[in-house]
Amino acid sequence: MAQSLRNLSDKELLLRIERAPDHEAIGILLERYSHLIAAVSLFYLKDRDNVNKAIEKTLHQLNIDLQNRKITQLNRRVYHIATRQCMQILQESRNLEGKTPQPATGKNLFIGGRTDAAPPAAQLTAAFRRLAPEDQEYLQDFYLNRQPLAALARKNGTTARQVLIKIRRIRQQLFEQADSAS
Repeated sequence: MAQSLRNLSDKELLLRIERAPDHEAIGILLERYSHLIAAVSLFYLKDRDNVNKAIEKTLHQLNIDLQNRKITQLNRRVYHIATRQCMQILQESRNLEGKTPQPATGKNLFIGGRTDAAPPAAQLTAAFRRLAPEDQEYLQDFYLNRQPLAALARKNGTTARQVLIKIRRIRQQLFEQADSAS
């Protein structure tokens, strides 16, 4: 059952949740958007504990919203909730420390918990060109063409989970190559 739900689009899953609470469908949507939640949290917050707190609060609020609200544009809603949670945590930190915390802009925190600056675009482009053609195609299809994991899985004769793991591995490799070039 869960595998067949994974093949549904976000819109179809939202309609399913709207008709009746469906925890499996909610779980699939939370999993799909976990990358966006993590990326937003890592962008705004410097401290790993705060990032984890933001991710947890965002997932909790999104779960509540999916059960109680009609959501038409899920990606915007996820971004809004994640940003709001990060701003609340930054505000709490400011109140506790008595100073204004700065967002962790220009950081590449979403790869393995690194805290160093992201490689410049030229280095990323050069590293991208050094990737295997198949790996380049995966990244282009997922990030530029915005193909869902299920579509990439069908195209490549694998599962969405395997595609997700492969994209994470390729992304890690891309940033490692870009770092080694600097």
